[in-house]
Amino acid sequence: MNNSWEMKYRELKNIWGLEAEHILVQYQTMVKPGKVLDLGIGEGRNSLMFALKGHKIEGVDISETALQRCKELFTDIGCEYSLVHKELSEYEIQEQNCSLIISTWSLNFLKKTEAIQIIKEAQRGLVSGGLLYIGVFSKDDPQYQEYKAKYQEVETDSYYIPERNIIKTYFEKNELLRTIESDCEIICIKEDISLDIGHGEEHYHGALELVIRKI
Repeated sequence: MNNSWEMKYRELKNIWGLEAEHILVQYQTMVKPGKVLDLGIGEGRNSLMFALKGHKIEGVDISETALQRCKELFTDIGCEYSLVHKELSEYEIQEQNCSLIISTWSLNFLKKTEAIQIIKEAQRGLVSGGLLYIGVFSKDDPQYQEYKAKYQEVETDSYYIPERNIIKTYFEKNELLRTIESDCEIICIKEDISLDIGHGEEHYHGALELVIRKI
């Protein structure tokens, strides 16, 4: 199991800030009562508001330190939760089990075939009316051209970064749209380039965000 994320969480706290993604806040009232599954939960920032609303939280992450911080957070709140220390590619999503599944900037660290498979499994993991939120880096991200020129491509648009021992993958809007199952509909799709001042030095990201609802 890659320990680069464990090292990063040990060095820093609140790596990604404290606030949930804006689109999750925007659509929170559409989330039905039930389980919220956070794939790459980190320190819990995106699940917190749902925990406070009484949802059961299930979180998966590769970092034990991040999961320990989640445990402390959810224990203080007194919500029902379960946390799984596992690679996302090895986690099995149960069918028709969740009212919301969250994946924020975590699928980019898998090979593209693994990420696409998880998106399809996540849709099957939703109950009727359930939502899936996906946030990924796009090929408009300035790092994409840099990595393409510098690193080995292990799959289409997936590059191995030896200094960190990680994979970095970039996506296009149309390939995300092709993953949408026939029993799901798009609620929101957004693509932009924005300045990230939340961690490390200021830098830009090209982003794709998608909200899907199970019909």
